[in-house]
Amino acid sequence: MMPASTIIIPTHNRPQFLKRLLLFLSRVQCPSSIVVVDSSDSSNASLSAVVVDDVQSQLPINYIHNRQRFEVKCMETLQATLTPYVVLCADDDFINPFAIEPCISFLEDNPDYAIARGVQFIQTTDRERRIKPARFRDLDVSDPARRFSYFSDNWYSTFYCVHRTPELLSDFQITCEHTNSEHSIILPELLLTYLSVIRGCTRYLPHFYGMRQSHANAASCIAPKITDTTNYDAHYRRFTQCVARELSAASTLSQDESNRLVERCHGRNRATWESGAGKKQSGMAGVIREIARPLRKAVSIFRHGSMRHNWRTHPNLKGLENDDIYRLMAQLIDTFPGGCDIDPDWKNGEAA
Repeated sequence: MMPASTIIIPTHNRPQFLKRLLLFLSRVQCPSSIVVVDSSDSSNASLSAVVVDDVQSQLPINYIHNRQRFEVKCMETLQATLTPYVVLCADDDFINPFAIEPCISFLEDNPDYAIARGVQFIQTTDRERRIKPARFRDLDVSDPARRFSYFSDNWYSTFYCVHRTPELLSDFQITCEHTNSEHSIILPELLLTYLSVIRGCTRYLPHFYGMRQSHANAASCIAPKITDTTNYDAHYRRFTQCVARELSAASTLSQDESNRLVERCHGRNRATWESGAGKKQSGMAGVIREIARPLRKAVSIFRHGSMRHNWRTHPNLKGLENDDIYRLMAQLIDTFPGGCDIDPDWKNGEAA
């Protein structure tokens, strides 16, 4: 029987991280279909292909080499995806494949919800070892305009949630048409998130979903948010016009009302995204961001009301430190913080 979900792993010039992730998925005997879509240069692509080939006997996995930009390679992979549900996983993160099914069950029973995810943790490796839960929000409000307004004040990426495949494909098609990650990385990520929130409600379930690694070589740390600064105003206008058009189509707002809402809600964030464009953040920037978090929360409650949206904290998953999958993720990050070395003798999911 064909699995209900596909895990798509986008990767680019990081075969060491890809090897670590596939080592994990092979050890836990992942039941979902897996597709690795690789935009690496020829030498790294060869290494990634070897890494995938070494786990072919243990995992239902396919390898695709696609040199197009990020959003295009993901869209083309989604076009060939046959399972009704899909989840994307970064090559330097981990996903608990057994937490996907509860998300699918929830989406099956709740068609007005667009995405679902479980509890995800972030492990830092550049400084002292620390594991903390990632942010999440339940948005169970029926009005797309109110969901967008709230989320623009409390933005984070919904990219790695469980999605219905046709809906995520549609979001990527719109994103490919109106943004370009080679000009600005932040606009495609923002657009994909806003489209998912406009499309439906969001739910985060009390299941251990995965672990992300925070490190200096993460794409979000080394890639400038805006590359084509000369033409950025035009790129930004296309982005906001697209958001307003999709918001108007999904809600009772007219196009003019949607334009004003997008400008009011997202416009105040524009300086935040652009001020750090191309700049490497210092450790002090992170401290300032954490200090400012309670203030941002207070401002958001003032704007939206504390009871109008379901603002939840992470559930306490008792006994998680004894969970085999959780411990394996943490151990692999601790042991191989830069990914696993590519060794020609690496076979059958054993680390070099």
